[in-house]
Amino acid sequence: MSQPDTAHPDENAQASSPEQERMEVVFDQLLGTFSVPKDMDPVMLETWAERERRERGENVEEKPVPKQSQPLFLLFAAYIGVLGMILTILLGLWHGREAPLVLDAAIRNLLLFAAIGAFAGLVAEYAINESVETIVREVVGRSAPEA
Repeated sequence: MSQPDTAHPDENAQASSPEQERMEVVFDQLLGTFSVPKDMDPVMLETWAERERRERGENVEEKPVPKQSQPLFLLFAAYIGVLGMILTILLGLWHGREAPLVLDAAIRNLLLFAAIGAFAGLVAEYAINESVETIVREVVGRSAPEA
């Protein structure tokens, strides 16, 4: 009777249970859902996805590193603030107001509309984050093995 090799306990564990416990995880639009080991480190998921793409024969190309995007509240503030300023200038010119008065009103409206846009951006960012978290919880809840 031979003794199991205790120097490599991981190899013995794999030999005794070749099927690891797995769960489904939504990964991205290209892969959809696929199985990953339950105890996989989240940092390794991108490497796992690359391997899955290669195994499925999908074209794996080097992706450029995405640049850091601006928070939504800053984008909303900038766009809506500039929109308010442009509208004020156009309306001032349409009604024949004096340039200093139009400029003064345009700057005030820039600040006012930027504040409104920042608030709208904060609300939008919160709603998007909550929606994504809810969807992820639902998918992980459906994918988790029932105890």
